[in-house]
Amino acid sequence: MAYYRSVFRTQLFMGQVAVVTGGGTGIGLQITRELLELGCTVVISSRNAQKLASAVEALRPVAAAGGGRVEYVVCNIRQEQQVDALFDRVLELCGRLDILVNNSGGQFPAPASMISLKGWSAVIETNLTGTFLCCKAAHAAWMGEHGGCIVNIIADMVSCAVPPPTPLPSQGFATDPPSFARPGILRNLTVEGVSNARFFLRRDLLLTPLPSRCTATSQLPGHVAHGSGARRSG
Repeated sequence: MAYYRSVFRTQLFMGQVAVVTGGGTGIGLQITRELLELGCTVVISSRNAQKLASAVEALRPVAAAGGGRVEYVVCNIRQEQQVDALFDRVLELCGRLDILVNNSGGQFPAPASMISLKGWSAVIETNLTGTFLCCKAAHAAWMGEHGGCIVNIIADMVSCAVPPPTPLPSQGFATDPPSFARPGILRNLTVEGVSNARFFLRRDLLLTPLPSRCTATSQLPGHVAHGSGARRSG
């Protein structure tokens, strides 16, 4: 794990507790590291216990140096009971919840015409339903009464798409949306349908007044040219 120094003030999040879904790999792992360096206690979650355990082992020195802790809880965010159990466990471990980072999500490396119903359902249930369930559970468990901050990681699949080394006119990408059918970028259904629906779900969380000082924001990371997401996109 490459070392870097945060641009933010040391101990900025000292005494605060965050949950990062999908925190064992990729963007979620780096978000977790940043929070730990700033003194936060972080609970990471995903479906893969092995990846979570490896991430926690690697991050414990970072947590110790920052003054916080890092824990993990296995959770499938598509399952409401598991999501509720996640936040119950967070309160058992840490006694509070200040930040929720909805980072879990994904696509399938196939054109929309090739996606099975199972694949379609997996994207919908993870990117949309999972986000909703986590927001709902965090609010019910703590934030509705005590306040907190929800950060939703979103993806702009069109404008963030990067062409291959030798792009073909028929592949189009961001400059030619009608022909955007490259394997790895789900256009007609997933980009225009799922990604937009995910945006509007999260936009509603931004625009709808939330009680008790509970706030929500969406963050769109720039293009990541390496890692698991880039490999899945070809």
